[in-house]
Amino acid sequence: MLAFDGDTITRATITLGSVAPTIYEATVAQRSLVGRKLTPDTIGEASRLAAAAVSPIDDVRGTAAYRSEMVRVLVSRALKALAANNESAAYPHNPALLWGEAHGAGALRLDQQIEHTEGAPITTTINGESRTITTGQDKTLLRFLREDADLPGTKEGCAEGECGACTVFLDGAAVMACMVAAPRAHGAKIVTVEGLRDEGELHPIQTAFINQGAVQCGYCTPDS
Repeated sequence: MLAFDGDTITRATITLGSVAPTIYEATVAQRSLVGRKLTPDTIGEASRLAAAAVSPIDDVRGTAAYRSEMVRVLVSRALKALAANNESAAYPHNPALLWGEAHGAGALRLDQQIEHTEGAPITTTINGESRTITTGQDKTLLRFLREDADLPGTKEGCAEGECGACTVFLDGAAVMACMVAAPRAHGAKIVTVEGLRDEGELHPIQTAFINQGAVQCGYCTPDS
């Protein structure tokens, strides 16, 4: 994100994911932009500084060298899009969202405050069934559903809110269960992938998963 006074950058924020234990703010690259115009030379320097600032790891998803190079490439692309004022050109006009009828507007706002005392049972409705569970209060909603509610359909992928493999409906809004505390389920209505079945018939999403050999998050699925 950039702020301008005319053509001069007055404030810059560059944050990077998947290249550090947590989201990383590229402060050196940010400072290199302030007080300058968004020229090709400025963009090139900021991109190189962003790439040099991180020390990613090698793992099954990619090498450290690949991640560093992708930081340079993606920061450069983002800054070039801002320079051309077309950063929203690729945004879908009517994106598919899993926010229910509220379309995300206050979807998770509680009608009234619900108090849950530490260690008290969690009373919740999961897939239409009212349940009171006495364990799991110190877990994420993901672990609570899998280990305490015995619903393994909710999967763990990244465990940091990036992939979406653990998505469930919480009070009508799609949330990533790995990012929600288990006590938030108290007094709530939750729908997991197991709950999509309607009167014994598989939901179209469940059928598609079976027919296409799909994985729950799908972020690594190729176009072909």
